[in-house]
Amino acid sequence: MILIKSLEIESYRNIRHARLDDLREFNILIGANNCGKTSILNAITVLTRLVHGSSYDYLCPNCEKIRKSSTQSLAGFCFLLDARDSYLQKGQAKISFSFNQDEVEKQVPGVLQKQEKILSGTSACYRKELVARERYGTLIGEHLSIFTHDDILEWLKRIVLLCPEGRLQTYRDKPIREYVQGKIVRGDQYRKWLSFLKQLVDPKISDYTQILQLVRETDGQGFETTIEEQGSGVRSLVCLMADILSSEDTKILLVDEPELGLNPSSKQRLLQFLLREIERKQIFIATHDPTFVNPSLWKGYDVSVFLHSLSKGEFVRINLKENKEDPETFAGYLPQTTSLKDIQIYVEGSSDVYILETFLRRYLKDACRDWSEVIRKIGIYHLGGDFWPHLLYTIPDCPPYKCIVVFDGDKREVVREEYEKFEGFEFCRDLKELKKVIGTCKPIYCWRKERIDDYLFLTPPGRRPLDYDKKRNGPKFAEEMKFIPKEIKDLFDVITGNSNIVRFRIAVRHENQSMQ
Repeated sequence: MILIKSLEIESYRNIRHARLDDLREFNILIGANNCGKTSILNAITVLTRLVHGSSYDYLCPNCEKIRKSSTQSLAGFCFLLDARDSYLQKGQAKISFSFNQDEVEKQVPGVLQKQEKILSGTSACYRKELVARERYGTLIGEHLSIFTHDDILEWLKRIVLLCPEGRLQTYRDKPIREYVQGKIVRGDQYRKWLSFLKQLVDPKISDYTQILQLVRETDGQGFETTIEEQGSGVRSLVCLMADILSSEDTKILLVDEPELGLNPSSKQRLLQFLLREIERKQIFIATHDPTFVNPSLWKGYDVSVFLHSLSKGEFVRINLKENKEDPETFAGYLPQTTSLKDIQIYVEGSSDVYILETFLRRYLKDACRDWSEVIRKIGIYHLGGDFWPHLLYTIPDCPPYKCIVVFDGDKREVVREEYEKFEGFEFCRDLKELKKVIGTCKPIYCWRKERIDDYLFLTPPGRRPLDYDKKRNGPKFAEEMKFIPKEIKDLFDVITGNSNIVRFRIAVRHENQSMQ
């Protein structure tokens, strides 16, 4: 289900500005540490702490006048901020929610229609969003809204559940066992809770005792162990699952760092569990773990992804079509620190990958005897086309990897402006400069021609066919060329130099010379 359609936050905690539009059933927030992921989740929880009633003011003088003079019960609301809630302590916080009216109508029948009828009969400049703005350290309504009704505001307070990070030793300032015993009170909830622990993290867990000790099967015998003695994965999930199972009214589920303490397979199982929950809940997760932003794992689900862009300084919505056709060539939304490729080449779009891969294969076949083994050590990835400025920072550091970014020549000036925003990059004007720095930093190089496919038409007739399609025809033209263009060959010489590949090449040359 989708309840919150969009969310805008200004000057709240460490967020200067964030606008998340077209929210879906499953929403992923990713980005570097301290970029504001948790602050967005906390902004949504403001809904659970609103104090409301007919006596609360509005910032808009006209709306406040209508509220005071109306014979109807027009609710207002407030939320007391503490010192850390205001961005740089400027006192200008604002949070705006746009809700799915159909879902609200299902849960609180008849109220929206009644509210709109009342407000449309006044001169109030009412809104179809819920907007709260700070005044003197308190969030209050900016304008009257179709959602500012006591029944709706009371319902919103009950349906939001935040599962915070920091759940490996204590949870919400309580010992883990004490917290779980206070949340799960029915036997069927305990059985579901135990089943999730067994499925997600430890299949040897078979039962629990009245004092909430877990029974673990080892060598055919059951041994009682405390929750505190379990591995971090179990300790992470016992509270998370207790929260979800005990909060049957939850419609908006917020999970901060779902990856805590889990191994890769358990993360995948947890992700699949959360995806199944979207039939009954709208889910938001804040993470910086590659498992949860792997498009292959949530293929077919209604997902939106927001990446914190260091280039822009705020969250940007990702166009998920970028990786659907060929996800294995996509660079991904988080650093490829687990890649087994020694050499990583990053280009703009998937078509650039296909063309460069074709030339690389031809180059290695000519250069070394065991080319098929060598090519496995080299990865070529794309940066989402025009989305590349937001993904530059995801490229892993050098060393241990040898990474290089190659752009079309028509991006030269834009690249010069963008790369300086990130550490570890070096703009190289030519291949000589590239050769000096490769392996010590992340060099950026731009083709001398405007686009990589310009190199496909260096020989007669030298013109692009009218029906030329870069993705479909580019690799075919690269394969059929009589020679590898010199600049591309020289680039491969630099990239593969000072590596095991150069030894293969020398060995082949010596062998050829001896045969002659």
